Amino acid sequence: MGKLNELDGKTGEIRERGDQIIDTGDQKLEEAQDFKNAFDALDLFDEDAKEIADTATEGAQEVASEQAEEAIRDPMEGVSEGLTEVSDEATEYADTEHSNAEGISAGSGDYSSVASQAESNYEQHAEQFEETSDAAQETNDQFKEQSERQASKLESLF
Repeated sequence: MGKLNELDGKTGEIRERGDQIIDTGDQKLEEAQDFKNAFDALDLFDEDAKEIADTATEGAQEVASEQAEEAIRDPMEGVSEGLTEVSDEATEYADTEHSNAEGISAGSGDYSSVASQAESNYEQHAEQFEETSDAAQETNDQFKEQSERQASKLESLF
């Protein structure tokens, strides 16, 4: 069970990094929304004021786009790669355990009950690896969706 625990631990560490990125994304969205609210409250009474506002809006859009990349998308790529790696590794171990189950099931005669028990244990272990793989992939999908939603919202705010 050591490898399974190792993969679960790695998933937990990567999940923490992903959660931190999502929290940072929430913070960046809140900051941008506060700026936009303050900006929207301005009373633009002449062309000079409107020109200043247009320039500021362009600058805010650039900042928002940079933050979407630097604070959300780029760091989330590492999280996604890590979770994909865990999922792939767990799938490989599951395949190995299925293979072990098939190989041991060939036992016959006096060893058939032992082989049957070993086969069952290998299959159970394979299922646990498959669950770990699925959980890592599901977490990856959730992070991708959530981070892309944040980045898109940040970019479209201005």
